[in-house]
Amino acid sequence: MVIHNIPVKVNKKYLNVYRSIKEYLAQSPSFTLEYSSLFMLCACLGFRECQQVTSLTDKFDGVELMRSQDMDEHQQTILKVFAIKLSGNYEILEKPDQIILLAERVAERGMEILIDKILKEDIYEINPGEYSLKSSAKRLNEQVLGMFIKEELERNAPFYM
Repeated sequence: MVIHNIPVKVNKKYLNVYRSIKEYLAQSPSFTLEYSSLFMLCACLGFRECQQVTSLTDKFDGVELMRSQDMDEHQQTILKVFAIKLSGNYEILEKPDQIILLAERVAERGMEILIDKILKEDIYEINPGEYSLKSSAKRLNEQVLGMFIKEELERNAPFYM
């Protein structure tokens, strides 16, 4: 079952980080990155840290990054596996909106990891509760983040299209 027409949201505070990463890496002629691949990178990083998602009812200040159909079948399959593991039941496969909601939560955790391990010094607050990458960090991010993502792509294909 393909997950169709469900908004995939990210925490509002990280939307500009997603945009900046995509923009910076788009300038590299040898490397392209779609939002779906970046979202999957964050979901994979977050899943490594999450044994379970404590609550799906907590307020989530999400903004749409893409639609579920922007992810390919392989990426959606990985999200379904994550959902089964985190929820502890197969019935979740009948609830595509819950699969996406779980993916949003683990991707948020993954973005936190990405920021903490790679981007910590390059993040700044543009508005209260909203972050972006420093424009002066463009070259550093293109090199360091690009190398990190390329390494992850070579090791773990699920978030690569």
